[in-house]
Amino acid sequence: MLLHSYGLLKASFQPDNHAHRIRNLSLHRDNLMKSASREVLHIQKSMELMDIKLTNVISDILEKSGQAIISSIIAGERDACQKAYQNVNRTRKNTESNQKTCIMRNFVI
Repeated sequence: MLLHSYGLLKASFQPDNHAHRIRNLSLHRDNLMKSASREVLHIQKSMELMDIKLTNVISDILEKSGQAIISSIIAGERDACQKAYQNVNRTRKNTESNQKTCIMRNFVI
């Protein structure tokens, strides 16, 4: 404050309250997007640790096909990937060889 009173500091631009609110909203949205993508990575890592390789089969685990597979795994079905292939057509590659990549080894219910 002392430097400003002697005229040693230049005046800086202070945006109005509306611009400040928009900036805060934009920063909050960016933080939410980063935290959401971080949670998706946590889900994928948990599935990988359980030897469930969903990233080889589908592109996004939070879309309809991914949710169908995860809910069938929670329901206790062992062949969750094959049933999801029958129900949902939005998989990355709907081939026999790719269906076999989603094998759940060591999966205990």
